Amino acid sequence: MIRNLRVNGEIFLRDVLSRIENKDREMISVLRRSPSRYIPLLISMCGYSMSDVTNDGRMLILNRLWNAILENEFPLDINSFNCRLSAFIENEYEFDAWEMLNEAEVKLNLSVDISTFNRLIQRLSLGGNINAIKAMIYEMGRHGVMFDSFVNFSLVYCFALRGNYEKADALVKQSAEKYGDEILPRVYSANIRAAATRGDVDRLAKVLRTAIIFRPGITTTKERYALNIPYESVFETIWILSKKSIDGGGREHETICTQMLEHTIRRSGFFKYLYREVERHICHRRYYSAAMLLEEVKRVRDCLANQDRTRMHLYVLGFTFVY
Repeated sequence: MIRNLRVNGEIFLRDVLSRIENKDREMISVLRRSPSRYIPLLISMCGYSMSDVTNDGRMLILNRLWNAILENEFPLDINSFNCRLSAFIENEYEFDAWEMLNEAEVKLNLSVDISTFNRLIQRLSLGGNINAIKAMIYEMGRHGVMFDSFVNFSLVYCFALRGNYEKADALVKQSAEKYGDEILPRVYSANIRAAATRGDVDRLAKVLRTAIIFRPGITTTKERYALNIPYESVFETIWILSKKSIDGGGREHETICTQMLEHTIRRSGFFKYLYREVERHICHRRYYSAAMLLEEVKRVRDCLANQDRTRMHLYVLGFTFVY
């Protein structure tokens, strides 16, 4: 069922969800033996991993799974609830953060933790509501939960989404001063995604330039430009731009998307994630952006076809070849 970071929706429905709903004895027994292990795993499968199903379809599956979990009275822990919140966000479901906090504490009698609050703050940031984020941070204090650097990512995104670029950029700098340069890829990502969400291509180009670093080559003495952001953020930015496309295909953003891919650091897992993103775009009928991503797949496969394993290995690591 799980292959290359992907979950087949049809197989999940047939072999997992239907068996839980029908109270299959063997399935129920397995889940009862180790609910803290399997319940979060199954819930997390209903997000990005199920790339052959649309967002709406994944939400239907997730809700059915959650209802089946409650009906069978499996023990729930906060990790399961947090995975559900993450799946909501991955499926672009607009939930009420305060209602979900109440559900966790009152209805399910769970003790919320830092991960719960981070998911709730992330949801609030997507709406650009600064005051709501501040209120949630206050709520964290009431619960005795200390906020971490995740709040900075959300605030950078929120300020940039509202067009307050000066505050967003200042917070990027302050975050690096407080937490160190290792935080930069995450705050850069927030700034970049917000610019893409606003459809401000000029701003997007500017913040991409600020995220550029130099990486030494292996096969040459020349350095190359690379984006100091995770490849997951690059793919998410491409996804956002495809949604902002006038014709729904993403044709007008091809140049900037291609440049982002060219300068992406391809750490371990890049190719599997890329393949999943191709399927995601095709499933949502964004064929032009899917074709662009397929070109990236083709480049890696060409290396394999030529059996130049050294060259392929270096390419996956993100090095440019100069002839």
